[in-house]
Amino acid sequence: MKSLDRFIEEAANSVAPKKCPPGQYYCFNDKKCKKIPTGYRVGYGGMLRPEKKNGGKNGNGNGNGNGNGNGTNGGNGGNGNGGNGGGNGGGMGEEVVNLPLKVIVPKNQTEFDLGLMFKESLDQDTGMLFVFEENGEKYFHMKNTLIPLDVAFINEEGVVVNIKELHPLRTMPVSSDCDALYAIEVNRGWFEKNNVRIGDKVLDI
Repeated sequence: MKSLDRFIEEAANSVAPKKCPPGQYYCFNDKKCKKIPTGYRVGYGGMLRPEKKNGGKNGNGNGNGNGNGNGTNGGNGGNGNGGNGGGNGGGMGEEVVNLPLKVIVPKNQTEFDLGLMFKESLDQDTGMLFVFEENGEKYFHMKNTLIPLDVAFINEEGVVVNIKELHPLRTMPVSSDCDALYAIEVNRGWFEKNNVRIGDKVLDI
């Protein structure tokens, strides 16, 4: 079984923009290669990411959580129910946990915003990964989403910082309660069944 970060890399490469010269990134808005700003690097999918452990956190990218999606600018309500996932003993963040999970990665903003809306089921051992443009507190809602889900919020180091329940059709937002750069949605109970807990490192960033 491939590790989750490998799935992400392959998915990102499948929709990645054209390659740019060293020191440049592809700007989706201007549709051309531009110089990488100081303090940034190119991350998954060719998107700019703040340099790790260096200075500020560049905005907080509150999201719009359409069903499961969760954009980066602007908050649209979400589903909210409290979290699950208890703390994990020390040291777990030092080794990557290989998840037996088939990952769906939205290919564009529309898919990102829709997330798992309107779907009647999600295959076992399948999840949806959201890669945000900026590190910050994230919000998800469950409007038009019929499947009971759990969402793991993951920081820029690839470590699970929170796990919360998402209840079908609820429109109150669920917050990560802390900064996150990634989120993974799965069927309710999947994280518990597979012993994924807060503090586990699931992305080899």
